[in-house]
Amino acid sequence: MRVMPLLVLLFSFGGSAAMANCVPPYSTMFACDLMDDGGRVEFCERIPEGGGFPDRFSYNFVRAHFRSELYFEAEDNYGSAKYYRTDDRPIQTVGTGLLHGEYVYSVFVTGPMNEHPDVAQLHVYKSLKDFQDNKESDIERLYCDESSIIMNWEHFGPG
Repeated sequence: MRVMPLLVLLFSFGGSAAMANCVPPYSTMFACDLMDDGGRVEFCERIPEGGGFPDRFSYNFVRAHFRSELYFEAEDNYGSAKYYRTDDRPIQTVGTGLLHGEYVYSVFVTGPMNEHPDVAQLHVYKSLKDFQDNKESDIERLYCDESSIIMNWEHFGPG
């Protein structure tokens, strides 16, 4: 009769693709399930032992329950306010991106700052310049299931 409690435990902690898989010493900066293809994206950050700003980041893109299609680590993250409105709206859009080779893998979130985002999108850009300019220059865009978003605002976006 020990099988039932074990199954409950598995589904409580491992049954959802929305759970982030950042492995210590990394912690979740952003994670979500993608609406279109059953994939998941995770942006993780590593805080130095003494605290402060993260000294390393990682990106993980997984489809369904398979192995990572793309995993990499980066020393810096880049913030973007390309969709930020200069008025005093309570709802804004900001992004953060990680550079991998020449490409920037980023996520933009829309919603009240420091609260659960209303919308999140994964964007891929050919260059850091394309990521930082004010044009619609992404080469790939995927949409997050809003109910699956896990987010830590502390080091997210332009800072």
